[in-house]
Amino acid sequence: MVRGAALALIVLTIIFVVVRIYARSVRREALEKEWDAAYLADENPEARADYIDRGMATYERSLARRLVWLVYVIPLGLAALTAFAVNHQWN
Repeated sequence: MVRGAALALIVLTIIFVVVRIYARSVRREALEKEWDAAYLADENPEARADYIDRGMATYERSLARRLVWLVYVIPLGLAALTAFAVNHQWN
C-alpha cells in the first residue's frame, strides 16, 4: 500500500508540474497577444517585457494558479473518501 501511495504521489507530482508549466505558458501567451493587439509588435521591447513580467507576477498571486493544486487535492480526497467508505461499518 505504501508503494502504491508513493507511486501515486510521484505521478501526481509529474502531472502537477506539467499542468503548472502549461498554465503559465498559456497565461504568458495571452499577455503577449494582449500587448501585440494594443501596440506595434516591435515597439519598445523593454515596455513589452515589463508588461509581461507584471502580468505574470499578478498571475502568481491569482486564484487560477492556486487551483492547480487541485491536481493533488481531488485524487487524494477521493482516495481518502473511498478508503473511509470501504472501511466504515454500516450498521
